[in-house]
Order: sequence, then structure tokens, then C-alpha cells
Amino acid sequence: GVRIAGGGPSSRPGSVALAYNGGSRLGSVAIGFDTPQVLLHQDQGVATATYHKFTANTTTGGIATDGFVIGISATGEAQIRQYENMNITIHTSNTERLRLTNTGRLGINMTNPTKTLDVTGEIMATDYYSGDGTQGFTGTCNIAGLISITIKDGLITGCT
Repeated sequence: GVRIAGGGPSSRPGSVALAYNGGSRLGSVAIGFDTPQVLLHQDQGVATATYHKFTANTTTGGIATDGFVIGISATGEAQIRQYENMNITIHTSNTERLRLTNTGRLGINMTNPTKTLDVTGEIMATDYYSGDGTQGFTGTCNIAGLISITIKDGLITGCT
């Protein structure tokens, strides 16, 4: 196996600790320790946050508060951070399925959500609450400005 340790860049002394074939995973790479459990495994030590950062330099900048970060906090919480004033999108089959906008709106199967939660497609809910926190929903839903449906406690009570 190959092991590189210590001697990191002068701005971060000792920041490099890389092991190839460390432990029992043939062909795996460990960063920060010697025993990778998967192909690429990073561990910064006990109760230490570990993140991977992506920047596009002239587009995002390259300092600590720029770019996109994914990792784990010191308390073990998984985190995805978009430091830029940009959206986060998730794609499957080369098609955008989910978009979280820079203003906090979530779109499912739509690229330009206009509400806090904006869905194109069917929605299934097994439990629902009204705005005041009580179970059930009472209100009026306007569909495309053409149909108005009145709902009381989850049941349709009127339609015009």
C-alpha cells in the first residue's frame, strides 16, 4: 500500500493524510485515517466536521463562504450547503425532478416553483394539518382559476 502523511500546504500544516489500500478494502482511499470502509472514505477525527467543497472559481469564488459543500457536522448531522445565491436541483434519468430555490421554495417536477411547495403531479397525504396546527383542513382551493372546491376536514363540501 501507499501512505502519504503530514506535510500539507504551508497555510494548513499537516493537512494531508492519505492512505491507499489502507485496511482491508483493496483499492480504497482513506483521507485523514488508515482504514477506509468504502472506495473513498474521509474522517477528520472524533467529533470533527468533514466536508467536501466544490467551487467554479470565477462563477462562485473560491473562499470559505463560496461554492457548494456536502458533508457531516461535528454532531453527525448530514449537511448540504449552497453558499451561493443559486438553486439546488436533483435530477433522475437526465430530467430535473426537484428544485430548491435560493428563496426557499421547493418545486417537485417543476423548474420554477411560485409557492413554498409547488408540485406538478399527484400528491398523497395520510395526515394533514391546517394553518393553525389543528388536524384537518378547511378552506377553498382554486384550480387554475376555473373551479373552486370547498374542503372541510378533508372532505369536499362544495364545488362551483
